Amino acid sequence: MLHIVIYSELKRWHGGRERWLKYFLKGVYSKFDKICVYFLKKSVENRDECIDQDFSRCNNIKWYPVEASNYVSWIVRTFTEIISKIKQGDILVSVGSGPEAIVGMILRRLKRIRFVLWLRTILISELSRRKRRLFVLLAGFMERLALATADIIIANGRDTKDYYQNLTKKQINVIPNAIDNFFQLSKIAPPRFGKPIKIAFMGRFVEERGSNYFVELSRKLSNDSQFQFVVYGPSYGKERETYQNLVFKGHYFPEDLPLILPNVDIVAFLLPSKGIHGGGVSHALLEAMAAKRLIIAWQNPITSNLLNDKNAILVNEGNLDGIVSKLKEIGRCPEIFLEKCLEASKTAREFSVQNHVIKFIRIVREE
Repeated sequence: MLHIVIYSELKRWHGGRERWLKYFLKGVYSKFDKICVYFLKKSVENRDECIDQDFSRCNNIKWYPVEASNYVSWIVRTFTEIISKIKQGDILVSVGSGPEAIVGMILRRLKRIRFVLWLRTILISELSRRKRRLFVLLAGFMERLALATADIIIANGRDTKDYYQNLTKKQINVIPNAIDNFFQLSKIAPPRFGKPIKIAFMGRFVEERGSNYFVELSRKLSNDSQFQFVVYGPSYGKERETYQNLVFKGHYFPEDLPLILPNVDIVAFLLPSKGIHGGGVSHALLEAMAAKRLIIAWQNPITSNLLNDKNAILVNEGNLDGIVSKLKEIGRCPEIFLEKCLEASKTAREFSVQNHVIKFIRIVREE
């Protein structure tokens, strides 16, 4: 039996972990007799927005919402929910190294199970921006215990692995994120680069993901009518601010992409190397590449998971004038960049859900 523990409400539009869980379950549900998913439940919510509704016909997947108002309460209640269901030899996957990992660590010490710690981000990097120092220190201590307890450690990218390999001598396996809608997106024609040329920011519009760079880039080109900057994703109030050349479209569902991406020419991925580490291969980046959008990004350890000079325009991190120069070059001669769009789609093809699941099954069987 497979048990998956995730501290999330599982809203479709929340982020990478929810997106990952949806296609991961579609890939593995036939490999296990029973799969149990334990997740966070809020007292008032619209369940139609949650991904568990997409699996109503999968009888071997059971969903266990755990209602709680804080981390500690959720850990205790989730442990209580699982302890009567988990058996010797079962596999427990902790989706992240936060409260999920504490549940897995305790159960590993009490039961003869296989504890898989799947690292989705660098926890301390994220917590340090929104939690007090004492909380961050405690979380870091518990994370190290989880690393020491886990039977199998998986990272979602080389950047994640490189960080955590300094904290443990155990082998860390890398399974990159996958793309589950490649066939549909790959049918989209290459960009036409009509006027205005539309440049998109995809995902959460926060500084850790380069929103400040995107805003500044739009300001530098605010008087150039051949460019328009568009944000697809949660903007956390930024849409209430006035930007001359910036349009906010709000959050989107993956199902919306075949309608969104044909209206985008360029997708900018300006994640700073000191921002959210450990993101691995971005789902939004894979989808933009599959749809043959022209990618422009910083050249740093985060983008090196996927991008190179053949499939993207790479600029030294922080060099906004360099991006401006490239955009103006695109405005003059867009056709010379079409080969990068085609190469990007070829690269994305390699990140199939089938390959993703095969790697997971092989790892849990071998170790």
